[in-house]
Amino acid sequence: MQTTDQTLKTLQQQLQQTPDGTPQMQALEAQMQQRRQQLDGQLGHLGRLQQQLSHLESLRAQLQGQQQHLQALRRQYRLYQELAQAFGKNGIQALMIENVLPHLEAETNQILARLSANQLHVQFVTQRASRRDQGRSAKAKAQGFKLIDTLDILIADTAGTRPYETYSGGGSLSSQLCHSTGTGAAAGATIRDSPAIADY
Repeated sequence: MQTTDQTLKTLQQQLQQTPDGTPQMQALEAQMQQRRQQLDGQLGHLGRLQQQLSHLESLRAQLQGQQQHLQALRRQYRLYQELAQAFGKNGIQALMIENVLPHLEAETNQILARLSANQLHVQFVTQRASRRDQGRSAKAKAQGFKLIDTLDILIADTAGTRPYETYSGGGSLSSQLCHSTGTGAAAGATIRDSPAIADY
């Protein structure tokens, strides 16, 4: 019993000599609370970054879609440009006129030669200088002038060469008749000579 009391007294003395750990525990609890707040802040920041990343991925997908759409529009625009050029005044119709006019002129002149005893001759002019360039000086013309597309019909006879519009009466009627007949003949020759018709 005495030994027990002595041991208890010794323990009490040691306990009194041991420093109070309460301040340290409170400091540790404060640090834990601070670390927990920091962790919550980092987790919130991570969530915002993940949301921004998801938004960026969505924008990237939209950008890829817009780029593909833009490429399709560019291809379509180039196609429309080619079609506009093909069906423009310098496209298919100009090529057709360029190919048909020599036949038409030759057929018309053959008919005119028979009807007029070789007194009439027709010429189709598809390009000429503009009226402004026609009035320029010789020096200015030597520097070059711009040609414009046209379709002038010139008829030559014993009196000289004149535009078709200046003829009247029988000369105009004969020329018009030969022109119409030559048009049909040239068109028939063009169709017969066409590779597509020949192959068919």
